[in-house]
Amino acid sequence: MSNHGISPTETGETACSPGRKPLRIWLIQTGETLPLEGSARKMRTAIIADELLRRGHEVVWWGSCFDHFSKKWVWNSDTEVVLDSGLTIIALKGMGYKKNVSPARFIDHRIVSRKFPRRASKRPLPDIIVANMPPHDLAFHVVRFAQAHNIPCIVDVRDPWPDIFVDQAPPALRGIMRALLAHDFRMTARLMHDATALFTVSKRFMSWALHYAGRPQNQWDEVFYLGARSDLNYSSENNRIARQLDELQAQFVVTFIGTMSTYHNPEIMLEVADAFAGEDVLFVLAGSGDAFDEIKRKAQHKANVLLPGWLTQDEIAALLTVSDVGVCTTPEQIDLFPNKAFSYLSAGLPLISAFEGDLAELIDEEMIGFNYSPGDAVAVVAAVRQLRDEPDLRERMATNARRLFSARMSSEAIYSAYCDRVETTASAHTDK
Repeated sequence: MSNHGISPTETGETACSPGRKPLRIWLIQTGETLPLEGSARKMRTAIIADELLRRGHEVVWWGSCFDHFSKKWVWNSDTEVVLDSGLTIIALKGMGYKKNVSPARFIDHRIVSRKFPRRASKRPLPDIIVANMPPHDLAFHVVRFAQAHNIPCIVDVRDPWPDIFVDQAPPALRGIMRALLAHDFRMTARLMHDATALFTVSKRFMSWALHYAGRPQNQWDEVFYLGARSDLNYSSENNRIARQLDELQAQFVVTFIGTMSTYHNPEIMLEVADAFAGEDVLFVLAGSGDAFDEIKRKAQHKANVLLPGWLTQDEIAALLTVSDVGVCTTPEQIDLFPNKAFSYLSAGLPLISAFEGDLAELIDEEMIGFNYSPGDAVAVVAAVRQLRDEPDLRERMATNARRLFSARMSSEAIYSAYCDRVETTASAHTDK
């Protein structure tokens, strides 16, 4: 299986590849924070947009007026803006939602997805579209629009929707939930089948997507890991996390960074923290999400737990710089490669992870940390204690992590290859 997340190709330094004209490219992504402020954390789509703009292409990002992470409105009505970088953002308004897995989010995405074809038909057509999934219903409408106008369309799969709604239902109700979502499963199968190419964030998701597509992998399908930027420079001015950590003066820092939701709930770390009460180990659980309030309530009397909330890019860099271990927690068996793992590797941190699949294999093969079974706090305590008490082991794993990241996991390399593939897919399918 070809995998640019593992073996990225090199690109030249010219704005556009020789012989290629600038392209008009649409990026469809409603789940990432829009890059409206200089301090905003740039995620996958923002990095891709920057690279495509650098190459001289015209880029339009179709997003949402509702910010998925803060659960706040960016705008109160459909809005179009052009940033100084040249990036055009078209934000469509849904209804908003309070929880990541909820009927309200489902309805919000339905509203946005049905607005897209009407708005899109009024604009100059693109040369290629990259539709991110989730949500599956928006991706479905995007692929239909692309087919109707003979536009190549890449579907970039981040999460397995609508399967997630079935997985989160009580076991006794999963059959009923699957029946209620029968139309959504048909939409997913149709959009996967009709997409020009499938991009995914892991090998497991590629297999999942191809199963729905009902075909083997073709030359255009590709796995692109999420990656992370290699630059950990940050400003200490007004950097609250740097100030907090300086005041606490902890000698050994165990860090979780991410959305505190169903698959990424770090509550197990509170039990682990209890095992180190009175010792010089600090547990930093950074981020927000559906589980944050409950974790905050349970952690309020734990002196060795810090919950700084959602962090800016500068604050994340400051935290990673002083951390000793990065944890990837999940309360259930699941095959995912969480984005936080790339951030930890960028800082040369050994990992402690409960995730199966690509990440678990890399941890064992590259000797960059420890795997544990979901819910096994005793194993996590043992791993933290060993990494703290054996500095030589920790340094070996840190060296391995830095080497792995530099060679195979930096977003600069991954997304250069990603944009190469967008360009070649557009060129190969134009006027077919």
